[in-house]
Amino acid sequence: MKRYLPLLLPSALLPYGFLFFLFGFFRGFLLDFIGNPLWILLWLGLWSFIAFLANLAFFILALGKQWSGRSLALVSMVLKLIQIPGYVAIFLLGCIFAITIWLFAFIIVLFFFDCLTILLTGLVGLAASIRCAKEKRVSKGLCIANGILSFVFCVDVVFAILFYIKSRRSVS
Repeated sequence: MKRYLPLLLPSALLPYGFLFFLFGFFRGFLLDFIGNPLWILLWLGLWSFIAFLANLAFFILALGKQWSGRSLALVSMVLKLIQIPGYVAIFLLGCIFAITIWLFAFIIVLFFFDCLTILLTGLVGLAASIRCAKEKRVSKGLCIANGILSFVFCVDVVFAILFYIKSRRSVS
């Protein structure tokens, strides 16, 4: 599995890339370099699409190659923990943008972007749930709950940690 972990790199860095492009857009240095703001949107869309394809490939490989559920639970937990500072920064930006009416439209963009990132990390959590259920490493109820809650904001991180801890021992 270690050689397939770079497939998750685009989705792990996606919130930070988005923040970089937002910072560059508002500071102006990115527009001076690129010229047209539509190129920024095109680049972010391309990066998001590549991250989605890479996570989908990882999901299919995780189920097809019979990787252990415990290692997938660890990968899911680490992936979600890596993105916490990015989520906090995006949340704070959303709060700042909500203050003025001129930047209110950016809140919608931030929300859709957050939905995309939760979808990407949720695929890894779903793969971990399926593998742990097949291995009977964790109870079916917890696997179903993790599979669903991997796609819910804030709860996914807590449940990923709990799921990894529970997956260390098999259910008797």
